[in-house]
Amino acid sequence: GSINIGTGNSARTITVGTDTSTKVDINALDIELDSAGPITVNGTGDINIQTQGGQTISIGTNENGQTLRLGNHNSVATHLHGGYVHIDSESDMILNLTTNSIIDTKLDIISTNSGGGIGRVNILSDHIDLNGSVCLFDTTQSTSKDTGSFITDGGVAVSYTHLTLPTKR
Repeated sequence: GSINIGTGNSARTITVGTDTSTKVDINALDIELDSAGPITVNGTGDINIQTQGGQTISIGTNENGQTLRLGNHNSVATHLHGGYVHIDSESDMILNLTTNSIIDTKLDIISTNSGGGIGRVNILSDHIDLNGSVCLFDTTQSTSKDTGSFITDGGVAVSYTHLTLPTKR
């Protein structure tokens, strides 16, 4: 049978446990939390969401439009780890680093392979804009004669005959 707690149609706060409780354990085949307002999960320690046996954790997967937020401007670090990380968008996607700092900041996109293969960064697009006061392609850190140069493959490459180079006087 059912056990109903606080199901009357009136405003109320229902408290289970206290701040000194060692643990509140809820076990069932399915645990459902419904709210007409926000659902707040708050802890003074870590908050762990896990599944057994590699099951999927889905957040914000219903058909309603919503914004998903992870971290904030005061977060020390936001980590996203996985054997395979896939970020997809059907509209614009922005990777943005905005800071107000007296020291230089950087946005790194790094692909390394400590095994025998090559760590590659592939940028595929119909049109690529590079904008900045300095656009630098530095291959001086290369450890291979095959990767120590900037190579364009297809499209239109810039040749030295189209550049104005400074000359010594």
